[in-house]
Order: sequence, then structure tokens, then C-alpha cells
Amino acid sequence: MKHNIIISIGLLAGACIISQSKAIAQDQITNAQERSYSERLKEAKKPFNYLRVDKMKVAKGMGSDYLEIERKWSKIHSKSISDGKMLGWSLWRPKNKNLGYDYITLQTYDSLDSMNAPLDLKDIGKLVGDDKLNALLKKTPTTRTNIGSEVWTMQDWTFSVEDALPDSLSIGFMTPTKGKDSEYAKMESDYFSKFWQVVADADESILSWQFGRLLYSSGVSVDYKYYTAHLEDSKKKPIGQSERNGIWKKLNFPSDLKMNKLRKMKGAVFELVMATDSSKSAVDREWEKLEGSWKHTNSNGNYRIKRISPYKEILEFYNKDGEKQNSFTLPMRIEIKGGLNHFYSLHSNGTHHGIYKVKEGRWYEQLRGMFRGVRGQPDGFLIYDKIE
Repeated sequence: MKHNIIISIGLLAGACIISQSKAIAQDQITNAQERSYSERLKEAKKPFNYLRVDKMKVAKGMGSDYLEIERKWSKIHSKSISDGKMLGWSLWRPKNKNLGYDYITLQTYDSLDSMNAPLDLKDIGKLVGDDKLNALLKKTPTTRTNIGSEVWTMQDWTFSVEDALPDSLSIGFMTPTKGKDSEYAKMESDYFSKFWQVVADADESILSWQFGRLLYSSGVSVDYKYYTAHLEDSKKKPIGQSERNGIWKKLNFPSDLKMNKLRKMKGAVFELVMATDSSKSAVDREWEKLEGSWKHTNSNGNYRIKRISPYKEILEFYNKDGEKQNSFTLPMRIEIKGGLNHFYSLHSNGTHHGIYKVKEGRWYEQLRGMFRGVRGQPDGFLIYDKIE
């Protein structure tokens, strides 16, 4: 299972069901333009918010030692993923020989705070042993030099194939023409995002497409500001160019977008060397806890039920006699930031965001309304008991 989203409405316990259902669209969500269900589901399946890239130049004659070092670090990264401090880590080798580096590592996160948090060496020492950790810290810099780091933020993406791991990565590094940044970025989202979604649905070799913007870099200087990435399964046969052209035509997109006037592109292809198992993440464990049906009863006997499944929550409101008054089916998302579990309810006209925790079989959802200038009790919680 990948990332998913959760629904919760921070309303005062005891309010009547009709006012509760109206408040979903009025008091508790951030105002936004109307969004279709598919657009919100896409947001629910966003693979990550931030990507860190580190470019590694291996010391002469230390290739085997470097890979062994990375294998040891991958076990530490796996622990970070399990603890909710990171979403994923992978090591890639460029097929291009003129890039100035031998490998890149990719780390994905949902928050910059998580990305910038220092390593807990005491905790790592408990995992691998203090002596082994000290030896690892001492040897790592002798095997390679990190010649440059970059941090990217995700701008657009396609639905990815569930639990499929790419073994090839094709990246286009984009430098917009002066004064054309926004026009170029809009073109990627308005046309190519939709195009690559249809291609990915038809082409088994394309697992997903991503579009990112550079936030900052250090070390070796770069001139590009954006990237597009195709995550691929090299074992699958791709569809032909004529079929791709047919997809573009069926979408009724312009035939002369003239992208070359909006940006310059240079590309690189990478092959996977090793990666952590992202299916064992803290987010996945949270979904395992939440799947099923949960009930919260108000003081006046009215109650609500949440029915949770991957990427979806069905929220139902009942009166004290058990008669259903209203229901909503919404895409859902979970993120873990700074050790706290965050949920997102993706409504057609905005997003509700709150904090929750499952403890001793009960679901505690923080009431946060007053932080948005509306009703709420941030020191209170809606408490759900699991019924199915």
C-alpha cells in the first residue's frame, strides 16, 4: 500500500447532525476551487512532497567498498522509514559517463523538518552496535565524496502502479527560457501531466511520471530549475511512438506547443542499484491500524461512523435512533511529520487537515477549528471505537 488520506471533521461534540454535515463544507476546510474526485484522488496518491538528491564521486579503487558502505547505510535508512522519519531511500548508477559523479542517492520525505532532522546516533548505535556505527562513520568519507546535494519539491505527478519498483529512471533537467518559468511549468501540468497519465495507463514499462522544482542546491553548481522523471520497468516492452502520438491526438492537445521555446533540456538515464522496502513504512502501519469502521457517539446520542479503506473514507452521520442523515465519500491522505500523525480530508472545495493517534484500540482526533477562526476545541478530541 502507498500513501493514503484520512477523513475527519473537527466539530464540537454534541452538535446536531445537520449542522455537522453543513460545517464540513463551511467551517472546517480551507476554501479552494471545486475539484473533481479524480483530482482529489490524485492528491491522495502523491508519492512524496520533497526529494533530496546527493551526487557521489567514488574514490579511486573503492567501488566495492562504497557499495558495501551503502548497503550498511540502507539498513539504517530502513529503520528511519519504519520510524516515520523518511519515506524512501534508493541508490542509482548513471548510464551517462559525463556527469561528473558515479552514483546518486534519492531520499523522499513529506516535510522539510523531517529531511533536516539530525541523525539520532544513539538510536542508530542501538540498532547496529556502537562499535560498528563508529567504524561506519569513519569509513564512509574515505569511499566517496558528496560533490553536490539538491532538494526538490513535487509539482505534479501521475498515479503510480501499486507496489511496483522501477529499475530505470529517465530524467530531464529543465532550464526555462528567461521570463518563461511560469508559462513552462503551466505547460507541464496542463498538458504533459495528463498525457503521461494516459501513457502510463497504456504502457506497462512506464510506472509513473513526476515533475519537480528545485528549491536549493549546494556543492557543484547547476543551471536547471525543474526536472521531469519517468520511473520505468525495463523488463516491460514500451508502446511505440506512433501510439503515443495517437494518445496526444485523442486528448485534443495542440500539435505545436513549441516547448523548445520555453525551456532547454538535458537528460540522463539511471539504473537502480539498491533500495529500501517502502512497503514497510510507518505510514503503511498507520493504514493497517485505521482500516475498518469506527464510531464516535455525541453526548446527545447522535453518532458518526468512518469506514476506512486505502485512499478512501466514507463518513456517515446518524441520529440517535440510528437513521442515516448524511454521508460523504472522500479521498484520504496520511503523513507523518515530526513524530505526529497528520490526516487530510480532500473535499471538492478544500482540504481539512488535522492530527490524530490510534492508542489502545481507540482513534483520537484533535479538534482544531479555532486555529482557522471558527468553532473548535484544540484541547479536545473526537474519540472513535472500532466496530468492524
